[in-house]
Amino acid sequence: MKIQELKKLVLTSKRENPELSKAYAAILKQVESATIGVKNPETDEIKLIVSASKKELKEQEQSKSMNAPYSQTVIDVCGKFISDLSPDIINEEQTTLDILNNISVISEYSEPDMKTLMAFAKQSGKNYDMKLYSSIVKKILGL
Repeated sequence: MKIQELKKLVLTSKRENPELSKAYAAILKQVESATIGVKNPETDEIKLIVSASKKELKEQEQSKSMNAPYSQTVIDVCGKFISDLSPDIINEEQTTLDILNNISVISEYSEPDMKTLMAFAKQSGKNYDMKLYSSIVKKILGL
């Protein structure tokens, strides 16, 4: 999906399903806020749309939990975009194995720490759930 396609969805769904059009527009607004006036904006359009969908989903869920106005359609669309466009996240077992492997590599030249292990995760290019990754690192390192 490209940003141009998202803009087209906003316009084409306006007549048929105004709620759906508003959901697409909410995500597009988040994309624009992440790119317009930002010094070094993300250039990968899929990452931008996924990130914008996650941000909008979080805002909608916060509104829902506080009994403020929210849109279930927006929540559903954001969830669909996230699941459809996100690359597969590495499972807990593989994440643990990768961390243990990284610790053994790091141990050859220094003491493994959270900062170094997190850098390894980001440099690997693998799609880790970073919250899970850091919790496993804390458990293994006894932090």
